[in-house]
Amino acid sequence: MMEVCILAAKLNLSSIIAYPNPSSGNWNVQFANLSNRQLFLYDYMGRLVWHSTVTDLNTIIPGQQLTTGVYLLKILSKSEENTIKLIKQ
Repeated sequence: MMEVCILAAKLNLSSIIAYPNPSSGNWNVQFANLSNRQLFLYDYMGRLVWHSTVTDLNTIIPGQQLTTGVYLLKILSKSEENTIKLIKQ
């Protein structure tokens, strides 16, 4: 939980929450408002491992098949671009 709070303050992501982080399975991502967003999940080597277009307030990022390590979730919308570090245990 502390990781999420630090990221929210550092990146001004008060409208985006990703949890649990670290995770041994899936991540839940919650948005404060409805918007069409592109989500891209990259591994530490910069390879795209997952992509989705979401319009809901909540989405699940599948992490059960991923190997242990650090991943970057890039979130793109019309008005903003954010990146969140996710950790797979």
